[in-house]
Amino acid sequence: MELYYCTNCTKYTMDQKCKICNKSTSIPRPPKYAPDDKYTKYRAEIKIDERRLKGLYQKT
Repeated sequence: MELYYCTNCTKYTMDQKCKICNKSTSIPRPPKYAPDDKYTKYRAEIKIDERRLKGLYQKT
């Protein structure tokens, strides 16, 4: 599932069309890089979990 952003009413939704204003939504830009990012560890864990579910992750 992806998170979408409605630029018209500035709301986030899981649908490709906003239920509030009935306009099409877009995928928001990724966050800017910061060397002191607190959440890097969590994003890496999520990616590893997704790869394990698909059978693509092999621990070396």
